[in-house]
Amino acid sequence: MFRSSQTWPLVLALALAGCSRSPQRPVATARPAVLGAIDGELRILRGRKPILLKIDPTTVGSHHLLLGTELMPPGDSIPRHRHLHEEEAVFIHRGALDVQLATQRTMAGAGATIFIPESTWISLRNPGPDTAEIVYVFNEPAFAQCLRAFSTVPGRTYREPSPDSVRAIRRTCHQDVPAP
Repeated sequence: MFRSSQTWPLVLALALAGCSRSPQRPVATARPAVLGAIDGELRILRGRKPILLKIDPTTVGSHHLLLGTELMPPGDSIPRHRHLHEEEAVFIHRGALDVQLATQRTMAGAGATIFIPESTWISLRNPGPDTAEIVYVFNEPAFAQCLRAFSTVPGRTYREPSPDSVRAIRRTCHQDVPAP
């Protein structure tokens, strides 16, 4: 226990100094935005399905978030993978998905939210007759690099990167996939 009342201001000053913004961290350049349903960067993932990147460093200058939407036609899936350093939340806006989360398997319908802690294996599949629509959010925007690397702008032909490039891209965006 501190005995001197003069010690408390020093302890408080040291504690506040530890909470201050690191000098290496860039000053926020994020732009406030109200994004409509079709606002964002439209991309075609792996040459077959539309995604819309709405919030990330490129679209609005976000330092800490990635938010996007994806349409999942019947029979489509997001294969088993995990994000090594990011947490993710997936909101099912429309449709229903078969969800494999860690060791749990369940069906989740419109209005459901899936929370995926970092390093947790996840896969999603649309078994239904209708297109599902999801909204995904990451607490760090690194995965946007993967989404851009594995997609094109509408009207451009998609070419799968080489296996060495795929491994490098996945390392950069902190993604892991099961060994073949």
